[in-house]
Amino acid sequence: WLQAHPDLVELSEGESLRELLRRHGSAPGGDAGVSDRPGSMLLLVLENLPCGEEGQALERLIAEELAPRCRRLLTQSHSSESSGAALRLAGLPEEQALAMVRGPHPLVAAEEEALRALILRTGALPLALTWLARVAPGRGPTSWSRMLEHHRAVEAEALAPLPPRSPLAEAPGCAALLLTLWRELPVACQRLGLVLGAMAAAPVPLALLERCAALAPEIAPQAGLSGLEQAGLVTVTPAAAGHPEQVEVHALVHAFLKAQRRSDAAADGPARTTVLAALGQLAHEDLPAGLAVAERLPLAPLLPHWREVVSRDRHGRPEAELLWPVLGIGRLLEGLEGDEDSRLLQACLEICEGVLGPDHPDTAIAMLNLAAFYESGGTGDARAEALLLRALTLRRACFGDAHPATRSEEHTSELQSHSDLVCRLLLEKKK
Repeated sequence: WLQAHPDLVELSEGESLRELLRRHGSAPGGDAGVSDRPGSMLLLVLENLPCGEEGQALERLIAEELAPRCRRLLTQSHSSESSGAALRLAGLPEEQALAMVRGPHPLVAAEEEALRALILRTGALPLALTWLARVAPGRGPTSWSRMLEHHRAVEAEALAPLPPRSPLAEAPGCAALLLTLWRELPVACQRLGLVLGAMAAAPVPLALLERCAALAPEIAPQAGLSGLEQAGLVTVTPAAAGHPEQVEVHALVHAFLKAQRRSDAAADGPARTTVLAALGQLAHEDLPAGLAVAERLPLAPLLPHWREVVSRDRHGRPEAELLWPVLGIGRLLEGLEGDEDSRLLQACLEICEGVLGPDHPDTAIAMLNLAAFYESGGTGDARAEALLLRALTLRRACFGDAHPATRSEEHTSELQSHSDLVCRLLLEKKK
């Protein structure tokens, strides 16, 4: 949202929400401002609200401060490391949800009741309400009863392929709505959607989709993306501030696409194979060993997708097929702190040792990454000490004192920092 709206009005230090609304022209009785422009709106994202009645009271209080033209109040009740459209959003107050999707037509009592039932079935999730509001103007005032009947008819079918812990299982109305939208999509959109379902629940760099299309031309990302975007299933964010152009996929949409991919036996294997090959090619071409940190950071959006394919296919494919995604993880993380899974880092080390051998420089990188994870606890973990000693010995054996990688200031400082860590661990062990 910030990337798409550089002139966004933000809360200043010490400023109350009411003052912000008046400055923005969005409070009742406020001066005309940004929100009076045609098609504009005020977007409030409230993070980590208290649970229970306290949080609901806060939502009601804020909603009362908003003028009728403010069309969105998005609330996030659960903390998340995701960003943008991938956030799981809690529901809107019922009256605000109704105002969003009623449309311009007056509703009779039966239609109002059907609309309320639809909102209850979608859990008042803003994502689903946006879809409902989009279809409302073209369907006329008698569409809500027909739509409610259709949702009830397809709900069981929509829930059947979902695993028990799927977030869609808790929002059956959204599952039915997604299935309805899916069946109306062109084939090109569905093929691209299945590929997105083979990736991680994270923003997808457009370069990754283009690489997938080069491997499987039937995907046609441009044609497929436009259809998915028009249906409200994905959002394309432009490149900005060092971040590449990306495709945002909401968590509920991703859960649906993943379930569709798994239930389609003919499409599941090709989709996973295409994504794995595309990620391997990007790691091979764009991430050579020893790349400076500043040059690695633009590739960071690929990291969750490398993690996904390695974790998912760890025991289902030959290690050689997973090697380049593994090297992508290792080379990107080298010397950087991150919230990693020890099982994933251990798998990366095992694959490097199995395919490259125990004496390869990339095996040393995998050792250093796993050692950094063990050492991050600050308890002098003996596993970190052993891995660091092995990695440093291996690097010196691979490069030698005269090798440019050994002589370079960056590499030398990196080795020195690891050497200092080993010394500190040894001292702690003696104490």
